[in-house]
Order: sequence, then structure tokens, then C-alpha cells
Amino acid sequence: MFFYQIVAYSSLFLDEAVHIKHMLPDSLNKRLRDMALTPRKQLKRLLVGTIVSMFGIIALIYVSKTENQWLFTSVSVIVIASVLYAIPGYIGIWMWRMRKVFFDLD
Repeated sequence: MFFYQIVAYSSLFLDEAVHIKHMLPDSLNKRLRDMALTPRKQLKRLLVGTIVSMFGIIALIYVSKTENQWLFTSVSVIVIASVLYAIPGYIGIWMWRMRKVFFDLD
């Protein structure tokens, strides 16, 4: 019984997702489609952003022990920038995985 509920909810989501793509502006739809067609580029972007943010977090731990305010602030900015850099990569990989639903691509 539970399995059939999951299937019903997932089919409802897929039907709604097809309607969502018509609600997006053309520029955003084109950008998401381009992201869905370049999974290696998006994976590289995600990995670079994630690795830099991990090193930044480790550096943040060590810098916080030195109590140097300007160094802590600069490393915090690097961590925030690397996370913001990685987010489009994550969205691009997700769009690549959902390309059949949103863009009718194989």
C-alpha cells in the first residue's frame, strides 16, 4: 500500500514539473537547459567549489584559534564565495539528472 502511495506522489510531481518548465522565463529556461547539457562542466564546478570550501573551513578552524580578525574575515569570505561558486554546479548536475522530465532530452 505504501509503495503505491509513493508512485502516485512521484507521478504527481513529474506532471507538475512538466508544467513548471512553461512557467520559467526563456532566459532562465535556456540557461538551465545549457546546464543540463554540460554535466562534466557542472561537475568540475561543483568539485572545485566544494574542495575550496572544505579547505576554507579547515583554515577557518585554525585561524579562529589565532584570534586574528582580518584573517578570519578573509577566510570566511573565501568560504562563502566558494559555496556560491559550487551552487550552480549542483543545480546543473540536478538538471542533468532531471533532463528527461524538464526538457524531454535523452
